[in-house]
Amino acid sequence: RLNSESLPSVRIEPIGHKKTGNKSRLLRRQLQTASGLLQAFLEGRAAAEEVFDVELMARFLAILELRHAPDLLRSDQLRFYFNPITQRIEPVAHVRCPCRADSAAGTVLRRGWGAQLMEDPELATAAGVDLERMARERAGMSKRELARIENSGIPNEVVRSFPLTSARRSEVKARARRLAELKGGRRPDGEPRSGEEPAGTERLVPADDVVALLRSPIPRSDLKEALEAHDFLRWDASGRRLTAKPGIHEVTGSLVLPRGLGLDLMPGTTLRFAADQILLASGPLRFLGSREEPIVLEGIAGASWSGLVSLESSSPHHWSHVEVRDAAGVDREGWILTGGVTLRAAQVRLEHVSLVGNLSEDALNLIRSSIDLDQIGIRNTPSDALDCDFCQGKITGSSFSEIGGDGIDVSGSELRIEGVRLHRVRDKAISVGEASRVSVHDASIDEVGTALASKDGSEVRFRSSEVSDVGHVAIMAFTKKPAYGPAHVDARDIRMSRVGRAALAQIGSEIILDGVEQVPEDVDIEGLYQHGYMKK
Repeated sequence: RLNSESLPSVRIEPIGHKKTGNKSRLLRRQLQTASGLLQAFLEGRAAAEEVFDVELMARFLAILELRHAPDLLRSDQLRFYFNPITQRIEPVAHVRCPCRADSAAGTVLRRGWGAQLMEDPELATAAGVDLERMARERAGMSKRELARIENSGIPNEVVRSFPLTSARRSEVKARARRLAELKGGRRPDGEPRSGEEPAGTERLVPADDVVALLRSPIPRSDLKEALEAHDFLRWDASGRRLTAKPGIHEVTGSLVLPRGLGLDLMPGTTLRFAADQILLASGPLRFLGSREEPIVLEGIAGASWSGLVSLESSSPHHWSHVEVRDAAGVDREGWILTGGVTLRAAQVRLEHVSLVGNLSEDALNLIRSSIDLDQIGIRNTPSDALDCDFCQGKITGSSFSEIGGDGIDVSGSELRIEGVRLHRVRDKAISVGEASRVSVHDASIDEVGTALASKDGSEVRFRSSEVSDVGHVAIMAFTKKPAYGPAHVDARDIRMSRVGRAALAQIGSEIILDGVEQVPEDVDIEGLYQHGYMKK
């Protein structure tokens, strides 16, 4: 949030001073980055897309204009989230503000902070597109249809904060038109009625003693720079894509692809990276190898490298017969990623892909993506193998072995897991948390700490699987984060052997094993994570 004593001069004040100031060097560095980026924006030295998540900020502004809720743009109400993955600032709607349906259209973004944001052409255009889409979607809806949308469990917290049932269609359309007039910094004619704008909407100014950060820690490149830096790349103008010649190539520095462009790799292509170097993309990665000639991504001379990152892609990723070896994860200038391979905000199809010798916290981290994984192999990693955060899709026919943490770690996701094998997993073979919905069928799980754990409001269907040689408990259900509530497991036809204990449900959570509810117990979950068998 903004320090209220310094306004309108902007200084970011962390919520949770002690943790940020005293306990975490990483959080302090992230605070410096966020402050420096915002300072550069206010000084006019950085575009909005270099500082903010434009998609989320545009949607946020459009909703405020649609519902005429200017209070959330007051400087004393602004809240931000600094996303450590994208290194961008995101808006947070933290209170339920009253809407002003009787006010003139197009006034929310005319003054103060809203007007400053709308002076950026890209952000203004994106907000206009969002508002026009919302107006178009709702123009033909009845009150009953609007009510159904409002009560349908929309996942976006911002949308939930602003009911749509009271919006007049004429008002929505008028605000869409007025927002179009605001694009590029132009102001609509006329002044707002006296007293319409709330206090605290003054324009924000940069602080005198805050150092502007003129570039994000995430590297960038244009097409000319990429082609000059890497002589193995080719530009296919007809398909508007980059390709690489088959063969073994030592990559000079990091391979940073231009914004929106991906890369096509063909069978027999090997890319070798120096330590601390990455492959970074924001477009589709089509790595199509073959059984005989797989595509290989690895470090030079068997050493580690920082791995592959795709922050977003409007077109699908498709990998087939790809091997990723010895990725250590990203750690540069405060930008730290837990995955050896990180794929975010995309459709992801991976088949016959292996990740071996990973050195980071997660071998493969999938975030906010639609996923289809088939015949994935992850082995020999010191921590977690596969981490799925807020994903939908399926994992089939895959194998996870010699894993130092969890085999498959799921958060906020809806997944079907079928025909997988998890062998020698130190902690949980399958860990399901944060209100996930997961079905597991035909799994083979052996030599693990815990076969399956459901926690924090998650529901798991566990069917027709084999579990053997479990060090602690085969099936668990518990609450680690009270905000989510209890968890549930419905398990049937699970063939167990050499299992210390079949099931353990914390009081409040539920395990049903072959139609019989297991008796819940008082379990010290915090103790298990800090001192017990779940400690990593």
